[in-house]
Amino acid sequence: MKTRTEKEIIDLIIGFAQNDDRIRAVLMNGSRVNPNATKDIFQDYDIVNLVTDVEPFKDENYILSHFGETIIIQKPEGKIYPPPVGDGRYNYNMQLVDGNRIDLSFFNINRIDELRKDSLTEVLLDKDHIIPNLLDPSESSYLIKEPTEKLFNDCCDEFIFGLGSHIPKTIWRKELPLLKAYIDIVLGKPLIN
Repeated sequence: MKTRTEKEIIDLIIGFAQNDDRIRAVLMNGSRVNPNATKDIFQDYDIVNLVTDVEPFKDENYILSHFGETIIIQKPEGKIYPPPVGDGRYNYNMQLVDGNRIDLSFFNINRIDELRKDSLTEVLLDKDHIIPNLLDPSESSYLIKEPTEKLFNDCCDEFIFGLGSHIPKTIWRKELPLLKAYIDIVLGKPLIN
C-alpha cells in the first residue's frame, strides 16, 4: 500500500470534521507544526477535535471507517494501565497500514482555553470562528523556565538526601528493584524539575 502524503492525511482529517456537525473545530499540534522540528517518517499527526459532546466519538467503528486500515489502535482513556488522564477527552492512537500514524483526540469545546496554552498549535478548521488568533507555532510553552531559588534548593536537598540516605541503604541490603526506583524517583525527579 502506498503511503499517503501529508496533504492527503490533512485533507482526510479536515474532511472527516467537515462532514460531522458535532465537530466544531480541529487543531493540530506537536512536531508537525513545530518550525524547528526536522521532518521525518516517524512524525505522527497530533489532532484535536473540539466537539459538542465527546461520548458519541467513543464509537470505534464510526471513527475507524474514515481513516483506513489500521495495524494497531490504542485508546488510552479506555485502559486501566497506564491509568487514563480522566479529564473528559477521548483518544485514538492509530498506526495505519500505509505507515502514517494519527493521534486523534476529542475534547469538549468548552475546554478551548486550556488547549490554547500549547504554543505548538495550528488551526486546521474553525467552523464557528471561535478560536482567537493564535501566535505562529513555536516551542515557547515547552522551554525550560529558570527555577526559583526555593525550588532549586529543594531539588538539591532531595537529591543529596536521597544520595546520602536511600541509595546506600538499598545497595547495602541488595534491594535492587527498590534501588532502581529510588534512582528514578529520588534522584531522577529532582534533576528533571
